[in-house]
Amino acid sequence: MKNLKIEEEGEEDTVLVDADTNEDGCSMSEWEGSSDGKKKKKKKKPKLQRRRRRKGKKKAARKQKKRYYSLSGTSVVLLSSSEGDVFEVDESGAMLSQLIKNLIEDDCAGNVIPFTNISSEIMERVVLFLEKHGEKKERDYDEKQELVEWDKKFIEDLEGDKKTLYGLVNAANYLNARCLLDVTCQAVADLIKDMTPEEIRKEFRIKNDFTPEEEEEVRRDNAWAYE
Repeated sequence: MKNLKIEEEGEEDTVLVDADTNEDGCSMSEWEGSSDGKKKKKKKKPKLQRRRRRKGKKKAARKQKKRYYSLSGTSVVLLSSSEGDVFEVDESGAMLSQLIKNLIEDDCAGNVIPFTNISSEIMERVVLFLEKHGEKKERDYDEKQELVEWDKKFIEDLEGDKKTLYGLVNAANYLNARCLLDVTCQAVADLIKDMTPEEIRKEFRIKNDFTPEEEEEVRRDNAWAYE
């Protein structure tokens, strides 16, 4: 037996015929000679022993993403820092980051989600914050007040470390973690509220692109802000 394959627009036909048949499916014995020496084919339909048709291709089953669980049985997400350290965060907390949420829901996240622009020191504090805020979706008034006090303590524990505070702001902005961004930005606002424009420029290394005349005009038009 030999196989003949015919492929047409996503369909595949496999026809099995006898080994002594020609490409038309007719037995060689069904050909006969004529008086003029030319061979003619009898008008006889070929017999096909077996015919198999397969349409299209089966869709590959979508792979399910691996899930990891902590010792307490809760689903967790693994994040790695720029130093390669891996941190475990509850999935409920990780979902507070819109970036991480999108990666997980779009099935773009691997076993460990790498963040090469977030250091281990910053990532540790980010994970702590997200896990605390992800503990409950709904909180009553007392629980909300308790969380506000926890946020204040979170900032106070930085002990005036501006580098870490600014690192948390950048991380929260990159991760699109609104709750962390609100808390850290408020801390920065409280930090600079009593600073002069010159001190703010120096703090954030902002170049003054105003000429003395332009700056004087701004001060004059907004005198209320300098009282």
